[in-house]
Amino acid sequence: MTAEEKRAELVLEAEELGLNFAKNISTQNLEDKIRTHKDQLALEDHNLEDDYIDEDLSDDDVIEEDFFDDEDEEVAEAKDTDNVGVVDTETAIRLRLEKEFEKRLADKAAEIRASFELNAQTDTRAGNQGLLKLKAKQKAEKLIRCIITNRNPLKQSWEGEIIAVSNDMIGMQRKFVPFSLEEGYHLPQIIVDTLKDKECTVFVNSKTKNGEKVKIGKLIKEYAIEILPPLTEKELEELGRQQAARGSIDSE
Repeated sequence: MTAEEKRAELVLEAEELGLNFAKNISTQNLEDKIRTHKDQLALEDHNLEDDYIDEDLSDDDVIEEDFFDDEDEEVAEAKDTDNVGVVDTETAIRLRLEKEFEKRLADKAAEIRASFELNAQTDTRAGNQGLLKLKAKQKAEKLIRCIITNRNPLKQSWEGEIIAVSNDMIGMQRKFVPFSLEEGYHLPQIIVDTLKDKECTVFVNSKTKNGEKVKIGKLIKEYAIEILPPLTEKELEELGRQQAARGSIDSE
């Protein structure tokens, strides 16, 4: 390449680079000016690249901070979710305990109701039993006017006999029973019923198959009982006066 061709090429390059130079500038100075300008452009490009990298890094930092912010939000949400789980668990436990308590309370209430019902039934049965005992006692102690005649040969000389009767319903009833009183005598119903059931053995004459006379034992009712009608009001007053005169009752 000739010197003129080299200068022409440098001039064209300088114009493309936008450099201002004198028309009479030497070829060497023009070449130095172009080199200096290129170095300056290269330095500016390097600085621009650094700025671009810094900007990229700043953006990355922002993105990374946003990322960590998002991560913190996710962690917070996760923590909130965990808290919700804890709350849900505590609520479930509380509801379960309340349900179990309500069940135990219902069972206890049912047990108490059953106990009251059982006690009520027991009281009813006890009341019924007490009422039955009262009615049985009233019936057993009802006075019957009667004449008792002894039929037991072994008791022919007896004027009377003490009869005692007892059971779970009325307890003990003990009375002296006089024999053969024409005016009659008032005895409790249970004593009269007991006398009706009593039997004794008497011996009667009999014959064997061979015609031989023998005595054999025979069961008979020990007492003959005649039930008399109740006394009238007038008869009761007269009986009261007679008993008072005999001192058999307390006079008022």
